[in-house]
Amino acid sequence: FLIAAADIDWLQASGNYVNLRVRDHDYPLRSTIAGIEARLDPARFVRIHRSWIVNLARVASIEPLETGDARVHMEGGAVLP
Repeated sequence: FLIAAADIDWLQASGNYVNLRVRDHDYPLRSTIAGIEARLDPARFVRIHRSWIVNLARVASIEPLETGDARVHMEGGAVLP
């Protein structure tokens, strides 16, 4: 089945798979995160960590940490590194 890129909240690398988070459901896809990143619009999707890509339209806020890192708070309440 097809998923519209605009419906993706985030993507997470997991071994030989990438989990697509779409409307509170995870869909595993056998691919690399780099392979999917190359096919996504860089104006809409940003890699925030070696294992995570987020849809900028779904980001609620970014929390800077004292260590220099940050946490990304998503609209649905999820917190990503």
